[in-house]
Amino acid sequence: MEFFKNQVPFQGDMEESDVSENHKGTGKLLETKNNPNKIIRIIGFDDLEQKHQGKLDPKEIAGLGMKLYKELENDYGISVPVEYVVGENENGDKVIYGVTDRVEGEDLSKIEATTELAEQVEKLYISISQYYLDKCSKLSQDEMYLSDINDASSYILGTIADNEKQGIHLVDTDLYLRGDKISFYYVVAWLVRHMRSQENKFNKQFNIARTNIEKILSSPLPDGLQEAEKKEIKKAIAEARNFLAGKFSGSSDILPTGV
Repeated sequence: MEFFKNQVPFQGDMEESDVSENHKGTGKLLETKNNPNKIIRIIGFDDLEQKHQGKLDPKEIAGLGMKLYKELENDYGISVPVEYVVGENENGDKVIYGVTDRVEGEDLSKIEATTELAEQVEKLYISISQYYLDKCSKLSQDEMYLSDINDASSYILGTIADNEKQGIHLVDTDLYLRGDKISFYYVVAWLVRHMRSQENKFNKQFNIARTNIEKILSSPLPDGLQEAEKKEIKKAIAEARNFLAGKFSGSSDILPTGV
């Protein structure tokens, strides 16, 4: 991945974007006057090194993230209009710029429920569940996977510049990558929790997605696990099954600390 040394790789001054109130004050989204159709997210090298415990170089993380998002788009039909650029900010700190196409529309968590939208959202969760089902079969190979693609609020139904066709696009494209086996099952439980929220919204069950998830939960556990790891995974599986049955715990953060 190309590194723009000693320069911010954008023409024109960057200013705070109004596309996402959720990120203001924590991880502000930016844009430039020269190209308002691109939304820019800045991710510091230090943050990535801490998040991944120094196991991967930030440039490797950006390259791997791009690969995984392209896989999600090409193999599972989920639009992810993002690219990553490695450079330096105005202070000379090494950062990764996540550049996402501006999508004119509304996120799926806020949009009004209709029969047509129900079909699109169900198709989305079929794709997400298939993604994790395929990753489940490769857990013993320690492959990395995307861990933050389950929330409806991460997707916008709308249009991109120069393309009038409306579609669902994943726009929350931070570099949340994981590779450990325990986290995988908690991510799947989190998938079920988010999917159940959409099922309730549209008053229908996403049966194909549920079948995919059941296959994950019923699959043999990965090889080489310690007894404590097996116990933790079985706890996550039980949580996922509770969510499928409509039983929810009080916590909104089910990922255990340190995984």
